[in-house]
Amino acid sequence: MDVGVASGFSHLAPRESIRITLSLFSSRAASEKPAAASGCGGAGSSAALPLVPHQILRPTFERRDDRGLFSEIVNGFSFAAASRGRMRAGAVMGNHFHKKTRIFFFVVSGSAAVKTLDVATGATDAFKLSEGEGVYLEPGESHSIRYESDSEFLMLKSLPYDPKEPDTFPHPVPDA
Repeated sequence: MDVGVASGFSHLAPRESIRITLSLFSSRAASEKPAAASGCGGAGSSAALPLVPHQILRPTFERRDDRGLFSEIVNGFSFAAASRGRMRAGAVMGNHFHKKTRIFFFVVSGSAAVKTLDVATGATDAFKLSEGEGVYLEPGESHSIRYESDSEFLMLKSLPYDPKEPDTFPHPVPDA
């Protein structure tokens, strides 16, 4: 099969490599809370509930050719602010949550260990992100990101930071 024609890129030269990675994106509304697993914790329990695992996302489309690499890293997400940064191995970001802001966090290079805590239910999740992987961080979810190596990241936020009314609330995420 001619990949260029099948993917709608018939104008590309035959030597150009095209790879399409399908990803499912979370359609959970910002106001919805993930369901806690049954039998874990409960009313009056001090044990943290496991959170429905976060879906690790990869680019939905990548094109590599003699010019370099083009990646579409996320689609279907409207954002009002984009941030990028570099962090050293061992650095920690977060230990806070947002009441209104949804975040798409993407590791451009390096790796990071992410822990989340639903501040309403106590449900937790922990996972690692490698280069080229991202995740949605939902409102009401405290998050902690520990960089395992020198890393670069991209963060898309549904709302811009407003120093007069910051939507950032300190809330430590305990070590698992």
